[in-house]
Amino acid sequence: MRAHSSRYGVFFVVVAGLFGCDATSPPGDTAPDGAAVDADDAAVTPDGPVFDARPADDAGDAREVIGVEIDPGNASLTARNGDRPTLALRAYGVRRDGARVVMPNGVWSLSDLRLGDINGDGLFTASGVGGGTVTVRVSVTGARAAVLNATTTLSVVVQRDVFDPPRPNLAAPFAGATLRNDPARATRVVYPLDGALMPNNVAPATLQWERGAEGDIYRVRIAKRHAVTTVYLEHTGNAFTFAHRVGAEAWRAAVESDLDDALTVTVDRWEMATGDVLAGSPVRVRFSHGAVYGSVYYWNLLAGRMARIRPDAATSVDLIPQPAPRMRDGTRCVACHTVSRDGRYLAAQTTTGAGMGGGVFDLTADLTVDPAPTVAAAGAFQCASFNPDGTRLVTCATDRWAGAFGMINPRTGADEPVTGLPTENATQPEWSPDGRNIAYIANVALDSQGNPVRGDLALLRDPGTRPTVFDAPRILHRGSALAMATPAGETDAYPTWSPNSRYLAFQHGVGAFSMTGPGALYLVERDGDGTPWRLDRANGGANGVESYRPTFSPFTTEEGGGRRLLWLAYFSRRDYGNAQAGTRGTRRRQIWVTAVEASPRAGEDPSHVGYWLPGQDVSTENLSAYWAAEACRMTGEVCRSSADCCGGACRPDPMDATRSTCQPPPPAECRRRGQTCGSTNDCCMGLMCYGNVCDMPPA
Repeated sequence: MRAHSSRYGVFFVVVAGLFGCDATSPPGDTAPDGAAVDADDAAVTPDGPVFDARPADDAGDAREVIGVEIDPGNASLTARNGDRPTLALRAYGVRRDGARVVMPNGVWSLSDLRLGDINGDGLFTASGVGGGTVTVRVSVTGARAAVLNATTTLSVVVQRDVFDPPRPNLAAPFAGATLRNDPARATRVVYPLDGALMPNNVAPATLQWERGAEGDIYRVRIAKRHAVTTVYLEHTGNAFTFAHRVGAEAWRAAVESDLDDALTVTVDRWEMATGDVLAGSPVRVRFSHGAVYGSVYYWNLLAGRMARIRPDAATSVDLIPQPAPRMRDGTRCVACHTVSRDGRYLAAQTTTGAGMGGGVFDLTADLTVDPAPTVAAAGAFQCASFNPDGTRLVTCATDRWAGAFGMINPRTGADEPVTGLPTENATQPEWSPDGRNIAYIANVALDSQGNPVRGDLALLRDPGTRPTVFDAPRILHRGSALAMATPAGETDAYPTWSPNSRYLAFQHGVGAFSMTGPGALYLVERDGDGTPWRLDRANGGANGVESYRPTFSPFTTEEGGGRRLLWLAYFSRRDYGNAQAGTRGTRRRQIWVTAVEASPRAGEDPSHVGYWLPGQDVSTENLSAYWAAEACRMTGEVCRSSADCCGGACRPDPMDATRSTCQPPPPAECRRRGQTCGSTNDCCMGLMCYGNVCDMPPA
């Protein structure tokens, strides 16, 4: 292989047989030696290099071609502000005598379609969204019908400039300026957190910083190697929030470019009072290769309502805006909720005419009516958990945070026959995804206010018999084992299962609630010796004690090389951003998410620096996140679009032309990863229906 240079970059000549190109020839065929003409020998015109080349004569030249090359080689394009630039690539055949001919009938392809596309004539068109490096390949037919291949690389850089207010002269103070390093005056980025790891479909972040005065100008750079967005903002006075919500296209470019590289956020500032341009310190964020699905259901404490956020959509909606009012004072409240793993049912404590009770709601029904309809009454309870298929609901004490467990049919409200459930001092049950265990907090002690202040993490095994007879409980971790940890205390609380039922995350601290003391998150293996990992990075460091009530996402992401990530939602009193756009200084509870390594190593923190769940109202107290699959309609149920259906498509109902229902998919159709499903049969090869979403089988 000989490298040649031109004003277009570097390209490679590949000759079949002699230079080891990827060629397919009839048995026994041997390509003779060939020669190549250096690009430096070619005349150059304003339109590009002109080789001693002409279109191939199919009757003669093609039979003599023994190698192929692409020109220009290793080229680069820059897409600015959403433009879609093009580059014409040509395939040149190299004959036995070393002469070149243009090969018009090459088959062109790209190694990655994120950066653009290429047509049959070799014209590459950038997407204008993602940046990076892509491999271009062309295949042609040469001597003795040999298939000759050549490859080259093509780099695409995506650049965007944003002005707020829209005045290009905001960039003037930075043109040619020398950056001054002065940490005492430099702008400090406070969100995103340095080292955070986010899923690749997370909604755009709101960048936040501190320091500056009216008239100052900020230059915000959101950069990877092949994608740079530069935002210029002017400090406009008291209403200025020291923040910038990244635009959807700029965020997408940052996420999809250079997948394995960190995104760097830097905020430089021109200080009007001194004329200095102060350099900011970079904050780095990484993105996973995989996407998260489902919805996060959480409690808006001040409103007494359930809210729902799709992690990729950044919009929050009230889930049950009109529960039944309490007769004596008209109070409306929904609390202490849990959601079935398929996202179909929500069980919660609600106000009733007489006071408080429990109800089961169908999340696919119209819940905006007043009062919202229930599927069944569940009796009063403080906590509950569905079994994997949503046919049984285990509940804890009706009037206090420790007591006996019960079990009901959530579709009817009828008691289920069961033996072996705890009869005292138990709380916070959580059924494993495989249905084999219920994790809960045993040996609970309550303070004078009725709040748990001691408890051990225990497992209750379901042997699968009907009627259910649970085995004797097993203590997996004792709260007293962390009495000298940070934070101190003897209270384990709120266990949650990883999707493969192998690990449990839980909260530990002085008490079970954020109002009773500090808390931190831990991880423990179900079949291990009970030694937990402290999730330091999720907690905000080794001394972080403001993390509560974890809930695993039912989905994992695949990162390549067999590595997988779990995703854990929790709420925290830590600062989110600054005081103007975030919650700094308020200790207001907000939902955060952290990634956790699916195969943790002994002695290593398996968590990653977390991120704030986009879409929340920063003025409200948000807690008790519960992550579940999207609620979807089964075959035969009424739908508005195919996205509503667990499998198949939304089509006119064969029995009632006035409505549409979910109909089975054609035999040749399958659901791709991330799409909803009713069973594994709906999913494409290699996927399984997990929580009504097609996904890779859990590790």
